[in-house]
Amino acid sequence: MQIRTSVWPQCLLVVIALSAYLPAQTDQTRISSSESELRGWLENMSWHHGYGLTEMMQVTGLTGQQLTEQLTRFNISDDTRPKRPGNRLFVLPYPGGRHPRIGFLEGAVEPQRETKLSVFAPWDDTSYAVLDVPEAVWSNLGLTYLAHTHIDTVWTKQHVNLPKQEWKIVDGNYEMVRTLPNGIEFGVKVIPLSDQLRMKMWLTNRTQKPLSDLRVQNCIMLKGMRGFDQQTNDNKRFGNDYAAVSSSDGARWIITGWDPLHRNWGNARCPCLHSDPRFPDCPPGETVWLRGWFSFYAGTDLEEELKRIEATGWRTHALHHVTGNLVGKVVDAGSETALPCRLYVWNENDQTSYFARSTAVAGSAVRHDRQQGQPNGIERYTTLSADGFQLDLPSGRYRVRAEYGEEYMPDETAVEVGPERTQITLKLKRSKT
Repeated sequence: MQIRTSVWPQCLLVVIALSAYLPAQTDQTRISSSESELRGWLENMSWHHGYGLTEMMQVTGLTGQQLTEQLTRFNISDDTRPKRPGNRLFVLPYPGGRHPRIGFLEGAVEPQRETKLSVFAPWDDTSYAVLDVPEAVWSNLGLTYLAHTHIDTVWTKQHVNLPKQEWKIVDGNYEMVRTLPNGIEFGVKVIPLSDQLRMKMWLTNRTQKPLSDLRVQNCIMLKGMRGFDQQTNDNKRFGNDYAAVSSSDGARWIITGWDPLHRNWGNARCPCLHSDPRFPDCPPGETVWLRGWFSFYAGTDLEEELKRIEATGWRTHALHHVTGNLVGKVVDAGSETALPCRLYVWNENDQTSYFARSTAVAGSAVRHDRQQGQPNGIERYTTLSADGFQLDLPSGRYRVRAEYGEEYMPDETAVEVGPERTQITLKLKRSKT
């Protein structure tokens, strides 16, 4: 029984009578750890994904009566649904419970929600595509990760169950990082922009042996996209390193691409669209990267749109990887242009110095420890390229000082650092001559 929240007045008593005592927990159930987390998922499911009470019961583990009480308490209904942000594509974690496929369900038993994001169509408040990133990762070890149950992975063969995870939302972007039992770490970051999703994926090899044949399967499921949900591949186009699918009238498109590409394809039964990349071989201790693109297009000239997308240079844009709890940049105070610098960071309480690292994957950060043991740590610094910097610091109060030759005057600031990410900007003014 699927009952939308918008028809509560007519069906409320029936729902409570039927579901107040039904056991709701299944393999899809995720018990919220806090009131704010529960509220966020209820808003997600009711306002944006259109879940009925039965589906929400399955996801939350609550009874129908408990859910009705919480929805009323949080004032969640169709009438209170907010407008979407207008400055970027609207993205939400997929709640799970409802299967994101129409068909071939036997090929995706118990899909895990921690790899899945819903991207809502800009022309339709209720239509969404579900991105599964990654759906699967292969290596020379075999099937190394799978985001549902279908065939054995290297872990299920060993009777090892991987823990459930959730997307982390940082500065409006979506991040997921998983460390496998053998030390392989892979992660995804999805950045919603006004007309595209900029995506990146990385894999770090913390095993003792090289990794090869690192194929990735990324899936776009179309069940929730009105006009795109026909079980066919006739509306899909594969070429020029992109995969695209059109609406039934041919007037709208979904376009995706990953680099470096392994293969493009589609599964009519799901239905779904694939642009599947391959990581470079990865020696022990190294990290390898992929870049991804996703966008909607309203129009009929797909070839011209693909040329426009290629001209954005998304395959070569700078990769940044931010994990520190203190993140900053050093810029020219007049032009706001990023500057290279010499960066000093020390704790105000005990004068311990710390070394920064670059947020840019290709950036440089060279440590200098010329007078180790000096109480003020004045000669312990990092020489940084003209990119952002980051540090992982214990909670406390710190001073950060940037210098760039004699052409600029130094800038210094004090900052309180805690577990949550803190961002700062140091602005260097040109010296008077």
